Amino acid sequence: MNGFAGSSAHNVSKSIQRLGKVGGWEYDVVNDQLSWTEEVYRILGLSQSYMPTIDKGLNFYTKHDRQVLENYIGNAIDHGQAFVVEATIINAEGKSLYTRSNGTPIIENGRVTKVVGAFQDISDQQSLLIEAKRSREAYERVAKDARAMIWRAETSSNRLYSISSNCLEVTGYSVHEWLAPQFWEDHIHPDDRDSVLEKSKQSLQNGADHILEYRLRKSDGSWMWVVDSVSVTANPEQPSQLVGVILDTDNLVQARRESLLNAEKLESVYRQTLETIVATIEKRDPYTAGHMFNVAQLCKTIGSRLGLDKQTLEGLTFAARIHDIGKIYLPAEILHRPGKLSEQEFSLIKTHTNVGYDIVKNIDFPWPVKELVRSHHERLDGSGYPDGLKGDEISLEVRILAVADVVEAFSALRPYRAAKSLEDAKQLIIDKSGVWFDPEVVRACVDIIDEKLFTPSG
Repeated sequence: MNGFAGSSAHNVSKSIQRLGKVGGWEYDVVNDQLSWTEEVYRILGLSQSYMPTIDKGLNFYTKHDRQVLENYIGNAIDHGQAFVVEATIINAEGKSLYTRSNGTPIIENGRVTKVVGAFQDISDQQSLLIEAKRSREAYERVAKDARAMIWRAETSSNRLYSISSNCLEVTGYSVHEWLAPQFWEDHIHPDDRDSVLEKSKQSLQNGADHILEYRLRKSDGSWMWVVDSVSVTANPEQPSQLVGVILDTDNLVQARRESLLNAEKLESVYRQTLETIVATIEKRDPYTAGHMFNVAQLCKTIGSRLGLDKQTLEGLTFAARIHDIGKIYLPAEILHRPGKLSEQEFSLIKTHTNVGYDIVKNIDFPWPVKELVRSHHERLDGSGYPDGLKGDEISLEVRILAVADVVEAFSALRPYRAAKSLEDAKQLIIDKSGVWFDPEVVRACVDIIDEKLFTPSG
């Protein structure tokens, strides 16, 4: 690696670099020498006989991006400024890749002697972010067509901090006017205001989703009937928030009919989002896609056995279909390699829960999809990951998904091993009942297996 391997600052294992599609580089300012790790050569489509220089490396960028990167490198050398740049390159094989480069100056005796950094291919991540953005835009288009205003508020103050821009078209009031203190409360019909505010207060105290139906004053002084569907969202990294959809029902004979029609349209968007995500995963890793399908079927059966309501059951099944989406960033050779994983490899595997959460966190699903994607490897005794949740900190839906995930993974056929029996999987969850898994969920799952109501496909 042109002398790079001996650098203690870049003693990164080849396997980890390959898995993360990230390589290291080092520019010796004094001797004007550039060194790359093997992964940089691989990303650029070059053999290791290629002798890198700063100028040659910049040639892979467009003219504009090359100038930007030249400026960053110049500032790093002249002023000791670190940098991070994301840009598209065309590698030696003609492939267009979206990459992230960062550099950190090394200062010795008051001057920059080296700049060291990382170079990563983040094309897969960028593709998923684009798909997520398209899904959000589709959701907003449907909301606009249905004359629905999407809003968000902090639970602590109950004050709106955002609302969709179509509020001007629907009510005649601008976003700025809607975000003023007490605006919402002051524009509820006097005959509806007390009951609406009281129901809203009680629901917030219980942390429960709720639906409000009331008349809202428009800017021309007329009143419009609306249905306001409110959800309380929980994010481990932020305070809880309110997310709602105010639906104009004036143009329909029955307000209920409008609510159902809008729900069908929004459900169509959610299904399109699901199919887009699943199709992406199937192209990358059909075994993970098949696993998620089987897990969703088992979750639905367990949830029905435990008496979950229709809405909760739909959310659980939806989340189960994409719960391992974060694995799209993991190399297939690690996911499907036979034998015991190394500590480093297992640590990498464990990142899929956080990666999956990052992919879906900005999509406003009507169910706790983000929680399920993030937490399906949590265990009752706190030994799970990524947050070490325990006991009552773990929702029932997560407990169901955790059991279904293990049963399917343990019993299904994989390219690197033969399928084990459902009896073996059943014994595993029985042994860990009350330790890792919820006893009630385990009993339901055991009954389903005994009654032969679940058979992994694929």
